[in-house]
Amino acid sequence: MIVVALLLFIQIWNDLLEQMIYINTSDKFTIAIGLSQFKGSLKSDWSAIMCATCMSFIPGVIFYLIGQKYFVEGIVLTGMKN
Repeated sequence: MIVVALLLFIQIWNDLLEQMIYINTSDKFTIAIGLSQFKGSLKSDWSAIMCATCMSFIPGVIFYLIGQKYFVEGIVLTGMKN
């Protein structure tokens, strides 16, 4: 169950389309929508985009590190027959 929660968290965290459909005010934007706002049509500040991207995947990495033991255990037990 922890592996499913981990994979679901990462999928929902990175889902841009669903967030764009349901959130229409700028004060409630999520990190994924905020990252898409960094890129301009004429000019993009690539250092700011890279910094924001690195900060956006930190929660997913922390969540993975906490559940890493269970994630690896789930992968190992998948191939075994009981």
